[in-house]
Amino acid sequence: MENERKDNIYDELVAHLTDMSTPIDFDALEAGGMIAKEGSWYRVSDAASLPKHVAKKIKEMMGDNKGIKVKFYSHKRYSKMVEKYL
Repeated sequence: MENERKDNIYDELVAHLTDMSTPIDFDALEAGGMIAKEGSWYRVSDAASLPKHVAKKIKEMMGDNKGIKVKFYSHKRYSKMVEKYL
């Protein structure tokens, strides 16, 4: 039972690191109308429709009269973790 729980935790950690290390294709998201660059922020048309690996990288979120703006974590730090530990 304990080993099974450890395996599940390890699998969840690997899945999370994999999502976090996947680069965001900002050009594709902008072309699809899902995000729009506004200074150092990105305007999000529908946060629920963002791909899972993109939604997990939201670092900051701010609402204003136009909707929601977000900032993202970089994938680079997580890519290094994946290279080192997995």
